[in-house]
Amino acid sequence: MKLVGEKPKRYSRAEATRMFIDAASKAMDKKPLPDITMQEIADKIGLNHGYVHRYFGTRLDLFAAVADDLSQKIVDVVTAEQQRRGTPGESSGSLDNSLVELARPYFSKRGKLLQYLIICGVPQKRFAESTRLQIQLAADNLMTLGINERMATALAIKLTALIWANGSYVDALGVTKDEVADVEALAFAELRLATKTSKELGW
Repeated sequence: MKLVGEKPKRYSRAEATRMFIDAASKAMDKKPLPDITMQEIADKIGLNHGYVHRYFGTRLDLFAAVADDLSQKIVDVVTAEQQRRGTPGESSGSLDNSLVELARPYFSKRGKLLQYLIICGVPQKRFAESTRLQIQLAADNLMTLGINERMATALAIKLTALIWANGSYVDALGVTKDEVADVEALAFAELRLATKTSKELGW
C-alpha cells in the first residue's frame, strides 16, 4: 500500500520497457487484443501510460515489441534445452519435435499477434529480422546433422511456416488436429531424406 506523500518508485528506461512488454504480453492471455488499452497496461505496473509513447511510440509499436520479445523467447527456450541436453550422457538433439513443443506456446501467441498487427497496418517487414532469428536457429541445428546450408535453410523456413500455421491458421484451413499431427510428422520424417533430396536438386 502506498503511503501519503510517498514518492513513486523510479525505474530506468530498460526496466520500464521490460515491465510494459511483460504486462502487455500477460494482458493478451486474458482478453482480445483489440480490447487491450495502454491505460490498463500502465495501470497494471503503476506507470503513466504516456511512457508507452515515450519508450515505444504507439500502442501498435508496443505490441510489435512484444512480438520481438516472443521471438527471442523461442530462441532462448530452444537454446537452453539444447545446452541442457549437452550434459554428459544425454543426446544434444537436433531440431526435433520435443524442441518444437517447448517453443510452440510462444510460436502460437506470436503468430496471432502478428496477424493482428499486420491487419492494423504494421508492415510485414517489421517482423522479418526477429523471425529470421528462429529460422537461423533451425538451420544451424539442421547443419549439425550434416545437411548443407541451402537445404538446411529451406527446411528451416518450411518448418517455421508449418509451426506458425499450426498455431494461427489451422481453423481457417479446415484441417483436424490429427491431420496437423500427420503433416508435422511427415515434415520431420523428410529431414532424414534431406541429403538425398539435396543431391537430386543439385544443391
